[in-house]
Amino acid sequence: MLDKADTILEKVWIPDIFDLAQLSAFLISREEYHDLLFVCSDQRSKLINGAKEIIGEANVIVPEQQQ
Repeated sequence: MLDKADTILEKVWIPDIFDLAQLSAFLISREEYHDLLFVCSDQRSKLINGAKEIIGEANVIVPEQQQ
């Protein structure tokens, strides 16, 4: 988790430790299950924007923004 957190923080600043842990855990899980999508219903843009930057916009789902 710490290595993934370092990797994330080298690319984007996510100040909330819980958001950073969530994204780190996702990256670790994705190493085993390559087709996972990151689903986030939290409207805080730092987590959503950070996830999009790290894993790509197509791999991030925000339910409130889905049509």
